Amino acid sequence: MPPEMWERYVAGFDVEKIAGQLAEINAGYAFLTTGQNSGYYCTPSRVYDREVGKGFCSQRDLIADFADALARHGIDAGAYVTTLAPGKPHEIIRKLHCTPAWPAKEWELQYNDLDSPGKNDPRLEHFQTIWNEMQQEWSLRWGKKIKAWWCDGAYYSEYMYDFPDGINGHTRCRALRAGNPDAAVALNGGVDNPPHRNYTDSDEDYLAGEINEPQELVFPTDPRDTALKLHILTYAGTEWGAAPLRFTGREMAEITRRIFAHGGVTTWDIPFTLQGIADDVMDVLRDFKREFEKNN
Repeated sequence: MPPEMWERYVAGFDVEKIAGQLAEINAGYAFLTTGQNSGYYCTPSRVYDREVGKGFCSQRDLIADFADALARHGIDAGAYVTTLAPGKPHEIIRKLHCTPAWPAKEWELQYNDLDSPGKNDPRLEHFQTIWNEMQQEWSLRWGKKIKAWWCDGAYYSEYMYDFPDGINGHTRCRALRAGNPDAAVALNGGVDNPPHRNYTDSDEDYLAGEINEPQELVFPTDPRDTALKLHILTYAGTEWGAAPLRFTGREMAEITRRIFAHGGVTTWDIPFTLQGIADDVMDVLRDFKREFEKNN
């Protein structure tokens, strides 16, 4: 889409409406995505503008506005970020040097098929330096408004993070915690059941826990994994962000209660519009709230 359309979308996002709906169902926290593969971001970034050119970052800081709206209802805010460059605009991938020489087909976005100096950068340190700087800029701006970070696409820690020196997992987590040292961080290594730590000695606080079929969850038993907060992320709809919901309110409550009984928390991906969560979705979420609260 053209940048002007993106600006209109971000400007039209009704944070007060959605925050009020989340308060109605007693959500304890909510994450909002900064951006993923389109190349667009719903928050300004001086670093991104410098590296790829202006027009991809909104003028409105939607993450800050969303966090403020949630705070008025006593709901904590978290931010979803990626650990790799946006996958669709190939020119952006090249400009960021996010073109690994090692096989990266799990990303499924043709990074290996593109060429840039990243091919001669075995740990993608040039890219990682830019990416850490950009997300540190956000962290410093948002400060303690953001209580947690969920970092997607960390599938290749053996190439990017699991090193004792240089640009590594420690530098990544320090960048995210720059504005709030107490912020929780998870690095997502993909869909795993049972969920596990991204790599030994990582700086994570909780398990990323992405899973497609939460009713089939196997709980982790490895001490390296159980040392982290149990957290499960799954989608309530037919796919990520897609309505209608595939579970009833009672089923969502049963899944959540089972995880809660093991000391964990559940993050449900909910379809929404710029004007809020649709009535039919809210009806299921209200049932979910009632069913969950029956025994808790």
